[in-house]
Amino acid sequence: MYHPIAHTFHEFTTIDSTNLHAMNQIHAGLATHGEVFFAHMQVSGRGQRGKQWWSVSGQNIAMSVVFDTSKLNISQRFRLSAAVALAVLDGLKNLAPGEWSVKWPNDLYFGDRKAGGILIETIMQGGKWSYAVAGIGLNMNQHSFPGHLPNPVSLRQITQRSYVCAFEARAFCIFLDHRWSQLMEG
Repeated sequence: MYHPIAHTFHEFTTIDSTNLHAMNQIHAGLATHGEVFFAHMQVSGRGQRGKQWWSVSGQNIAMSVVFDTSKLNISQRFRLSAAVALAVLDGLKNLAPGEWSVKWPNDLYFGDRKAGGILIETIMQGGKWSYAVAGIGLNMNQHSFPGHLPNPVSLRQITQRSYVCAFEARAFCIFLDHRWSQLMEG
């Protein structure tokens, strides 16, 4: 049975990592395709190559989406990564038209400034690719960043508007569902 992205939207005030929580739910048999785990604050958010995803509480999007990849071949991992990145770009362009791009495979840029990132983790069961969890972190309302982060930017800095992060996270799920459908149609 097909479940659209965000058919179930779990919202947490604070969590260690939305990706870790989603992965644990899958391993416990408690998550289905399309479930979204959103947090107003992650205390152990993760990025690529073990880097920490740094974010101010309540100011940004930190969410993970569960994908049932059992009908995909593991060789299609990059296609899933591309579908997720393009979906997030679709959502960003909808909020703030401009020079959006992906620094493949996982960084989202406005011009030469980083606005977000994606971390996709896979779960293999019985030698088959069964699930993927796409963690998405987007700088939404934050206006100051630690000095060690190179060229960060938020949508608020770009548009001069404030955003309701949980609402916008749900809106991004519409774009994710569309790109997932395209991926499944080939």
